[in-house]
Amino acid sequence: MAAVASRKFFDELGLLVEKSVRVESNDGNTYEGVLLGYDGGSLSVVLGDVTGEQGTKIHRVFIYGSTVKKISASDRPFNLDGLAARIERVFP
Repeated sequence: MAAVASRKFFDELGLLVEKSVRVESNDGNTYEGVLLGYDGGSLSVVLGDVTGEQGTKIHRVFIYGSTVKKISASDRPFNLDGLAARIERVFP
């Protein structure tokens, strides 16, 4: 059961790659940018096109996993079930 939960966790994290995210660190810093990748062992992340708290623009930020407090998705995922229902109504 733990293996399934772990796989689902990394599946969800993988869905955020190339999406806008907000990362909060243990020291209180917040970074908003595009999640370019992550390391499954350490949960370190790399963000691109980052905006820091004071509006500072940064090309790339690498954040070590032990300092990551929270990762939030900025964009809502696309609802494929809703699209399928709409298509069914239009093209029965």
